[in-house]
Amino acid sequence: MFTERGFDATTIEQIAAEACVSELAAGRGACDRWAARAGSDLTAYLDAALTALAAGFAAGEIEAGARPAD
Repeated sequence: MFTERGFDATTIEQIAAEACVSELAAGRGACDRWAARAGSDLTAYLDAALTALAAGFAAGEIEAGARPAD
């Protein structure tokens, strides 16, 4: 799929690594926020973080997105 679009193996590896790092960072942020509010639902924080990541952290998505109740 990527090679047909002109990407070489190095570019594909960079794209994959950047995606993994972004998802890891969003997950880490969600876990940090969850840990600060013991007893909250971790999956709600992960969902909100990954939804914001998928939207490119667009302000409207973060404001209107699924936020855990604090």
